Amino acid sequence: MFVLQPRAVRNLPLGDSLARFPRRLRQVPWRLTSAGIWLALTASLMALVACGTVLYNRPATHKADDWTITVTLLKDGPNSFPMGNGVNFVPADGDHLMYVTMTIRNDARTAREFSYDACDLDSGSQVVLPGLVDRDLAIHALADKVESFAPGQERGRRLIFSYPAGAAPTRVKCGSSTFALTP
Repeated sequence: MFVLQPRAVRNLPLGDSLARFPRRLRQVPWRLTSAGIWLALTASLMALVACGTVLYNRPATHKADDWTITVTLLKDGPNSFPMGNGVNFVPADGDHLMYVTMTIRNDARTAREFSYDACDLDSGSQVVLPGLVDRDLAIHALADKVESFAPGQERGRRLIFSYPAGAAPTRVKCGSSTFALTP
């Protein structure tokens, strides 16, 4: 139960005693203060960060074809991606979700389109294309599989792959840029 602090208690200077206030004002079950809000937010963020296993966490940058691509993170799981309205993206049977976090910048002098289907993970002799493209924000927001980039524009994206269970990729490839995923 959340109860706002009575005004008299909220404006107390630090270190002042509550003893001089009536007992009913001292027995507030929960004080909704900025410290309480920060504690709740911190606990929520820690729970979100704890999901999944980080397999690669070393930024690597490649430049090719007037694109600069930086891969910063490869994460195994969580195995469900909320898309809103109670709908979740889940991997196919026998697969698990892999998340690749990257930034893409258009180094050309003209606007161009970038297709995220040009990115893949290796799976033995096969390749796996991304199933979803997330805008890599605090709140999940899907991006189109093909986006237009203005000259010099840079965007962060998280590519979500349904990858065979029990295996991990050894590289990420986007167009002409290949990133080795060595721990």
